[in-house]
Amino acid sequence: MFDDENIIEKAMEFVLVRTKPEYLNEMVSILDELVVEARVTRNIAVLIELPTVQSRMIKPEYVDEVNTIKHYFGQHPLAMS
Repeated sequence: MFDDENIIEKAMEFVLVRTKPEYLNEMVSILDELVVEARVTRNIAVLIELPTVQSRMIKPEYVDEVNTIKHYFGQHPLAMS
């Protein structure tokens, strides 16, 4: 099983590499706030679900992939250990 910090790092990386360069700083700020929420609620899915609602911030070639992941986490939340 992954440790919590490893999961957080991977989730943030997933979102950031798919973020348009002009929105990168804004997305980092959003993710920093969501890390706190993820730790409190013990639900890592907030790191992927909430920032990707803003599809304008996601590179066009990743929109379908991100929506698929978002849909999956909506049905199968990934709780941290």
